[in-house]
Amino acid sequence: MSNKNIISENIIEIRYKPIPEILDYRGGLATAISHHMSLPHWKIDQNRVDVHDKEERLRVFASFANAGIVLRNADGDEFVQLANQYLRFLLKRRPYQDRTLITRIGCKTRIGYISPLGFEDLFLKYSSVIHISDAYKEIINGEIVDVGFPINFRTEIGNLDSAGGPMAKEQLKKFFSFVEEDKLPESALYVEFDYWNKPEKEMSSNQIASLAIDYANENWKKAERIKELILADQ
Repeated sequence: MSNKNIISENIIEIRYKPIPEILDYRGGLATAISHHMSLPHWKIDQNRVDVHDKEERLRVFASFANAGIVLRNADGDEFVQLANQYLRFLLKRRPYQDRTLITRIGCKTRIGYISPLGFEDLFLKYSSVIHISDAYKEIINGEIVDVGFPINFRTEIGNLDSAGGPMAKEQLKKFFSFVEEDKLPESALYVEFDYWNKPEKEMSSNQIASLAIDYANENWKKAERIKELILADQ
């Protein structure tokens, strides 16, 4: 189910110690994943399986070194549900055997919140919330015409890289290249969160899926709170 008020891309990627046995299971994985996720299209490469719908709004993949899911133009609830459905299914199948040595788990969420505000008004709204000190502005000695920068955090459940700000159509094209240009808004509030961790240890399928879903949930909760902060009256 897509949301007409947003454009989005959600990605979960799990990296693990290479599992060469996957090369022997590619055909079976493609068939099983296609059936379980109700996705009719699949592609088998030398060391990777991709399964997707016709429009490639939803794509899942598994290779000898990583696996994941990509979902576009969806809200957080749909992404969490589909990611949970896929990961818990995949990681209990051979050759994963329910325990996998995980080197990295990450979830990146990019959202463009469409607003009736033009770029200038959106910029003023954003600037009123994101404080830049007078001392810093005095050093630059110039007029601020755009704002948006990366901020990285460490939290109880993992590392969180973030970015965001008001974006005009030309900027949005770079982050949402899968959207036709005439369907992009003239401006939007861009929010990006990338939760990740490097466990470097064996984890069960439940542990892996739970952590990835926690990251997806946290990305969307934080994004929605920022939207309310900036676009509360929209």
